[in-house]
Amino acid sequence: MSQTHPAIPYAELRDQIAQILTEGKERARRAVERETVRTAWEIGHLVHNHLLSESDRADYGEQLVLRLSQDVGIDWRKLYEMLKFYRLFPILPTS
Repeated sequence: MSQTHPAIPYAELRDQIAQILTEGKERARRAVERETVRTAWEIGHLVHNHLLSESDRADYGEQLVLRLSQDVGIDWRKLYEMLKFYRLFPILPTS
C-alpha cells in the first residue's frame, strides 16, 4: 500500500530544496577545508621527521625543500608553511 503525502506548495518545495543545496555545499566546503589542513599537517610531519633524521647535515633542510618542491610539484614556500604548521601544532588540530 503506497503512502500519500500531502502536497506542498511549489514555493515551499523550491525553498526546501534550495536550503538543502546550500547546507550540502557548506558541508562540502568544511570537509575540503578539514582535508586541506590534515594534508598540510601530514606533509609537515613527514618533512619534520625526515629532517630530524638528517640533522647532522647543516644545509640539508633547504636542499630537501627545494628538491621536494620540484619533484612533487608544489611551491617551496608552501612546503615551508606546512613544516612550520606542523611544528606549531605537533598534535593535529581536530577542528
